[in-house]
Amino acid sequence: MAIGCVHSCDCIAVLLTDSAPRTLTAFTAFSVGTATARNMGTVLATRFISGFFSAGIQALGPASLPALFERHQIAVPFTVSAIAPFLGPSIGPLVGGYVTQYTGSWRAINWVAVGFAGVMALLSLLVRLSIQQCSER
Repeated sequence: MAIGCVHSCDCIAVLLTDSAPRTLTAFTAFSVGTATARNMGTVLATRFISGFFSAGIQALGPASLPALFERHQIAVPFTVSAIAPFLGPSIGPLVGGYVTQYTGSWRAINWVAVGFAGVMALLSLLVRLSIQQCSER
C-alpha cells in the first residue's frame, strides 16, 4: 500500500509531515545523549527532552492519516497507529530484558532506540519528500 498524495489541506498533516523528520532527529540525538550519559542527572535530562520530542508524533500521528491515505486504504494504517502505543509497554520489557541480558549493559537498549528512531527519521523524511512531489504536480 503506497502513500498517496495529500488529498486535503489538513493543517495537522502538513505540520506533522513537516516537523516529523526534525523531531525524530532530535529524539535520536537526545537518545544518543542518554546512551552516553555519565551520571543520573544527564540520563534524566536527556530522557525528558527526548520524550518531549517524541510525544507530538505519537499524539498527532493518527490525525494525519486521513490526509495521507485514500478512504479505502485507511483501515490498516489507522489500526497500526492505534496498536502502536500498546506495543511499547508490552514488547519493550521483553526486548529490553533480552538486550540487557545478552549485552550486559543497560546502555545497549538506548542504542536499540537510537537505531529504530534513526530509521523512522529517514522514513519520515521520505514521506515528506513524497508529499512535496505530489503537491508539485
